[in-house]
Amino acid sequence: MLQLVLFNFHDVILFITVFQCLFFSCLIFYTSSDSQFSNLLLAGLLLCTAAIPVDTLINYGAGMREWMVMHHPNWFYVFEFGYWLQGPLLLWFVRSVVYRNFKLGLWDTLYVAPCVLYFAHQLGNYHMLSDDLKAHIQQNYDLLSSEVAIFYLTLVREFLRVFFGYKAVMELRNYQTKLGHRSIQLQGHAVKGMNILAYGFLSVWVIAFLMSALILLSVEGIMAVSVGWLGLSSNYVMCALVSISMALLLDYSKQLSENEQINPQPVKSVNQVDPRHVKALESLMATEKPYLESNLTLESLAQLIRISPRNLSSIINRHYGCNFFEFVNKYRIEAAKAMLIGNDSCRDTVLDIMYNSGFKSKATFNNFFKKSEGVTPREYRKRHAQLEHEEAL
Repeated sequence: MLQLVLFNFHDVILFITVFQCLFFSCLIFYTSSDSQFSNLLLAGLLLCTAAIPVDTLINYGAGMREWMVMHHPNWFYVFEFGYWLQGPLLLWFVRSVVYRNFKLGLWDTLYVAPCVLYFAHQLGNYHMLSDDLKAHIQQNYDLLSSEVAIFYLTLVREFLRVFFGYKAVMELRNYQTKLGHRSIQLQGHAVKGMNILAYGFLSVWVIAFLMSALILLSVEGIMAVSVGWLGLSSNYVMCALVSISMALLLDYSKQLSENEQINPQPVKSVNQVDPRHVKALESLMATEKPYLESNLTLESLAQLIRISPRNLSSIINRHYGCNFFEFVNKYRIEAAKAMLIGNDSCRDTVLDIMYNSGFKSKATFNNFFKKSEGVTPREYRKRHAQLEHEEAL
C-alpha cells in the first residue's frame, strides 16, 4: 500500500495561516452588513494572503506538489494572484482608513495592471495547454528552474510588493504625524493594529525580496546562498502577523460598520433641533476650525461637541439643509478663498491651499469651489489680482 506524506509541520503553519485569513475575512463580511469599503478591502487583503500559502503548498509542499501534478495540474499558478494583489489592497485599505471618503481612481486601478499582464501571459503559455502537457511540464521541474526569466519576474513581483508596502507605511506615518494627539479616527488598538499590519507586511515582503534576489544570484552562478530558512521564517512571521493584527483590528472593523457615516439627502422636517447644539457646533467651527483637517469625519466632529453622530447628522440636515460633506466643505471653501487672496498665502500654490483648507482631492476641491463661486480656484485668484491691480491704477 502506497504511503504518501502530503504535509509536514512547516506545511501545517501554512494551513493555519490560510484558516486564519479565511476565518477573519468571513468575520469581517459578517460584521460589515453595509459592505463598508474599508472592510471589503481588508477582507480582500486577507483572501489574497490566504492564497499565497496555498500556492506555496502546491509548488513546494513536501508531498503536495507530486499529488497535485498527478491529479490537478490545472491548479498550478492559479493562486499567484495573491502576490500581485496584496500590495495594492494593503495600500488601498490604509488609504480608506486614513481618508474616510476614499474612492478608487484611475491611477489606483493601474496598480492591478501587472497582475492582469501576468495572468494573460500564463493563460496563453500554460492554462490553455492540455492536462497531460501541464503535468509533463510540472514533472520536469528542472526545466522550469533553468528558465532564468522566471526568477527575474519573481524579483519584480517582490519589488512591487515592497513598493506598495512602503507607500502604505508612509501613508500611516504622515497621517499620525499630521494629526498627532488630535487623531480621532484611529485610536487605541486600531492604531496598533494598523501599524502592525502595515509594518509587518512590509517586513515579510522585504524578506521575500531579499530571498528572490539571493536565489537569482545563485541561478546566475554569482554566489551560492541557502535561503530555505528565510522562506520558513517568513511563513511563521506571516502566521503570527495575521493573528496579532486581526485581533487588534477586528473591533475597529466592526466599529467602522456600526458607525458608518450617515450621508442622506437633506430632510425637511417640522421637528426643531436643540439650539444649544447648533450654537456649540458653530462656535467649534469658528474657533477650532476642525474642518481644516482632511480626515474629519461625522463621528470625530460629533465627539468634539459631545453628541452622537446620528444627532449631529440630524442637526446638519434639518438646520442647514445639507449633508455632512456639504456642510464641512462650505467652511473649507471659505477658508480657501481667504487663503487665495491673502497676503500670507500669496506664495502658496493652489494645491498647497487645497491641502491647507482641508481638501485632499483636487477634483473635489475644484468642483465644490466652482459650484460655490462660479469659477475655479485659479481663476478666482487671478480675478482678484486683476481687481487689485485696477484699483491700484
